[in-house]
Amino acid sequence: MAQEVKAPDARLERARARLQAIADRLQRYVCIETVNRSYYLPVLGDQQLPAASEGLASGRTELLTGVDWEMRELEFTDRLRLEVSLSQDRELHSWPGATRFDVRDVDQLIRDGPVSTGSFGAHLATTFGSSAVDFRYHGQGRVGGREALEYRYRVAGEASKFGLRVAGTWIRLSYEGRIWVDPQTLDLYQLEVRPTDLPPSSKINRLAIAVDYESVRTASGSVLLPHRSRLEILHQDGRATRNDITFNGCREYQAESELVFDNEAPLTETGAPRLNLSPERLPLGLSVTVALESAIQAETAAAGDPISARVVNPVRRPHSNEIVIPAGAMVRGRLRRVEHHVNPKSYFVIGMSFNRLEVDGSVAPFGAHYEGATDLAKSLGANLHPRGPGMAYWNVGTFLFATDKPNFILPAGFRSDWFTLNTAGR
Repeated sequence: MAQEVKAPDARLERARARLQAIADRLQRYVCIETVNRSYYLPVLGDQQLPAASEGLASGRTELLTGVDWEMRELEFTDRLRLEVSLSQDRELHSWPGATRFDVRDVDQLIRDGPVSTGSFGAHLATTFGSSAVDFRYHGQGRVGGREALEYRYRVAGEASKFGLRVAGTWIRLSYEGRIWVDPQTLDLYQLEVRPTDLPPSSKINRLAIAVDYESVRTASGSVLLPHRSRLEILHQDGRATRNDITFNGCREYQAESELVFDNEAPLTETGAPRLNLSPERLPLGLSVTVALESAIQAETAAAGDPISARVVNPVRRPHSNEIVIPAGAMVRGRLRRVEHHVNPKSYFVIGMSFNRLEVDGSVAPFGAHYEGATDLAKSLGANLHPRGPGMAYWNVGTFLFATDKPNFILPAGFRSDWFTLNTAGR
């Protein structure tokens, strides 16, 4: 019996060294992170469900014990997409296609809904890179249909790098969890994280994360990368949210990424000549009609995806025939909201923002606002205005489409009327 206990511990030490090396290697990779978020209405009795530590002790493999997601009433869903990488055990994010990473926290990019950090690599680096983490062998079982060794662990607050933003506030927590590894190769199958000290002010009853890993073949060999992650939250009021996160399009880069401190990396090629469109030449309040270049499919589109549209008619200076934006000019930006509401009324929300103007290969900052259908918003109980400080989110247009269909496509050529904003300092 002593040998049966000692062998898993010896394998754990080898696994920790191997997985720390994998966490270090992750810092050379960048992946596309797609987050599908589902929001559920309150269910009576949720406040009496067992705490996260009880679910861990039970030996069950579901995240939030007693939460049947199939039986819950869905309120709405949304989707967002980012690029993610790891640097010095900290995750860095950017919008897809941006030429540089942003060093701000992810809550500065995503201001609505639950968002967490760590699933790409920070949890892995913290768990296997710190001697302060206490591991215990728990037994051999199956995960995902595969034989696996189960180890349980605890991470104290002073060693934790776990962060979660709730209602605009980041909280750093102690946590516990378990890992499952292949008995032969010591590959990590799954890493689970459960905070143990959720403060009442967080308004969260329970929270759990699970990250699935798989071996991916790359040009430089095989590497273990995160494949899927799940974040489940049960709020004190009985509402629940679930984030299903996938990582794909992973690539290895050779040079250091350039970090930026501004709001967003340019959407256009660096070195492109700039148009001479100062705020004086592009007054506030000019009407601009644009037509989408490509269709937006709500079933797959995500906040963060690049979009582009063409200016339909020439834009002229008031009381003058001077053309300040010619017809055919291109405006570029990103989707800001992709939501499907199903309860109590069914409708889609598509939010978009344009921040660059292109004319014959030259570029200029661009800002515009679409007012939105306020009467429709009132009848649907919809919110046209995303959260954000000051005027930062004034450069957004929010479109509502009431339909009972499970999917919605905003077609290429869709026209909308915007008015220009002051672009000083952009």
